Amino acid sequence: MAIFARRICPLETALRLEPAVRIGHNHCIVSEQISMYIIITVLAIYLLSIIFIRIRNKDRFDLTRQLSDFSTFMVIFNLPAYLLSKVPIQPFADIKHFPDLQILEDNWEVIRDEAMALYDSGHIAVGEDLPASGFYKNGRWKSFYLKSYDNKIPSAYELAPKTMALINQVPSMRMALFAALMPGKALKKHHDPLPLHCVTRWV
Repeated sequence: MAIFARRICPLETALRLEPAVRIGHNHCIVSEQISMYIIITVLAIYLLSIIFIRIRNKDRFDLTRQLSDFSTFMVIFNLPAYLLSKVPIQPFADIKHFPDLQILEDNWEVIRDEAMALYDSGHIAVGEDLPASGFYKNGRWKSFYLKSYDNKIPSAYELAPKTMALINQVPSMRMALFAALMPGKALKKHHDPLPLHCVTRWV
């Protein structure tokens, strides 16, 4: 009597399974492959974002901070603005790229005078109910909001009427405020999360 032994390969074993079992097994394999592709894609986007932001920026964070900075994670959302913007990459953009702001530039002394009057009277202060209140932690900044999108701020019209008359002539403006950096505090190196806005400052 002869005894024959042969090795059954995993593929052959799978083929001998009942159809329902084979379908479930194949579905599991496909799901694992899709999960792996997603993980690889996310990691690739993350690494490419770091490379892109470091090539694009002349003034860079150290690599350790860049790994976790929100500017890295926002690259994928900001790419259309980066690629389509006609404004040159520089710390301060020329006002010629934003002609509707010229009226503010021409009347900066009027704006300054109202801001100083508000500061002297204590109206430029810290508020827990202000937009981005966390920005004012540690008493670093004080502010007085003039405009916040479509929300009308009565105190702005009452206490800074001339400035508000100018702001109302700039329909593209979404946010406006007087802000003061407190003595002894520093404005550290940072990146804004979105390139979809222009920040205009008069010191």
